[in-house]
Amino acid sequence: RWFNSTSDITAPFNCLDLVLDPPGLCAFQLCRKDCTTPQFQLDHLADQFESLGGVGTRTDPFKLQRLMPAQVGDTISFTLKLLNVILTDLVDIEGRLDGGVPIGMEFMHKVMEGTHTTTRTITWVPHKGQEGQEHVAHFVGWNCPPVGDMVPCPVSMVYLDVHFAVDSPVVGWFYPDASSSGGEIPDSVLHQPAVVGQTTEIELACRAVDSSSVPVIELLRTSVDGEAAAAEAMGDYEVELEDDVVDPAADRRRVMRFKFTPEVGDEGGVKAWCFQCGDSQGLSGPNERCVELRTRLCEVHVQAGDTLQTIARRNHLDRNWRRLWNLNPDISNPYVELHPGAQLRVGPLYRVRNGDALASIAARFETTVKKVLMVNPHLGETDAQDLPVGLDVCVLPCTDKPPPSHFVGAPLMADVGMMDHE
Repeated sequence: RWFNSTSDITAPFNCLDLVLDPPGLCAFQLCRKDCTTPQFQLDHLADQFESLGGVGTRTDPFKLQRLMPAQVGDTISFTLKLLNVILTDLVDIEGRLDGGVPIGMEFMHKVMEGTHTTTRTITWVPHKGQEGQEHVAHFVGWNCPPVGDMVPCPVSMVYLDVHFAVDSPVVGWFYPDASSSGGEIPDSVLHQPAVVGQTTEIELACRAVDSSSVPVIELLRTSVDGEAAAAEAMGDYEVELEDDVVDPAADRRRVMRFKFTPEVGDEGGVKAWCFQCGDSQGLSGPNERCVELRTRLCEVHVQAGDTLQTIARRNHLDRNWRRLWNLNPDISNPYVELHPGAQLRVGPLYRVRNGDALASIAARFETTVKKVLMVNPHLGETDAQDLPVGLDVCVLPCTDKPPPSHFVGAPLMADVGMMDHE
């Protein structure tokens, strides 16, 4: 076909200028139609994706990488635009048969400008099981010349791969007042001492960093002295969870406040509560922390209104409150109320030696086996004749006789060198 060289209809054609002799008399163009390949227009995606190169062929497709990793439940939406210079060609965008697109990805809207330009809206919401991986969507754009074209062209294709990283939720235990750059609790077990009558409070935060998931705290198990125990056997404890999730700049936290008040009978024992920090979608792996509280022997906590007499009665000690005064020389006046919050000793500690038995220890300190067991509940399952060497035992010296009617001075304490080793 012949076209005047000034006509814009020659754009889709390769043309050859023909000049007749003599020059300047007449000029023509000899043109043939191009068989063109459509092209993706990707400039509008610069705020979401970065280019990883490629030339658009099957073996070396154009490559894009999403700038921000996705989370399970996020909605990812973007548009792909394909165009061809031949105005009469039909163009479209599909997922490739070899490779395809991630499960759940959808082609939502198709907009055509004539037949030579197509825009497709792609959406994807990663679901559970797709976290912690990189996913690739393989697209192909093609053009199809109209049937009956006088210069037939084959179907031509251009290839595009789009890469998406889907992160797993990053959850962990932190101290509530810690910033996002620190404060993580490294130890799997938090050991804390406890005293009968004193409430021990611990605050921990389960935090999901850069995640759309909501942190979740669950009580996994409880134990007493290393043996599994039902929650109702754990005594006076309380777990409070912060109702609202704090979300400063994609830092979601749920705060746990744990409280435990040891009672008479907890002395020398170890109680543990293990909690799981997870996420609302159940995507994170095991991440637990245990709070382990060991109740001290021979110590009680002074409460408001306490006197030596009330403490002796409440803790089932002997009626000789003067003995408590003798063990706590810091008390200047035994007849007034004690200072709330103070720790009071109810007896010295003795560390078991080779060959010791409960009866021999009781005799040595002029007390009874019954009283030794009363203030050492952790000895309940111990063989009275074969005590482990190095075991701490609380003793109540000079309590095998009725209390005196008046104060007669400090009681005699045998083996002072083996006592009060703490």
